[in-house]
Amino acid sequence: MAPGLQLDWDAVPALAEAVGHDRVSSNYPPEYAPRTWDLIKGMRSGRRW
Repeated sequence: MAPGLQLDWDAVPALAEAVGHDRVSSNYPPEYAPRTWDLIKGMRSGRRW
């Protein structure tokens, strides 16, 4: 995380309502990080880094 980073969920239309639902997640707030990892582990196509 970068010092001074400020999340602005409202900068992207509908992001504030979508994060934490379906396949929308974020690593920045600690409460969403485990969900992000679960989504990555469940990938069946695409790239895993």
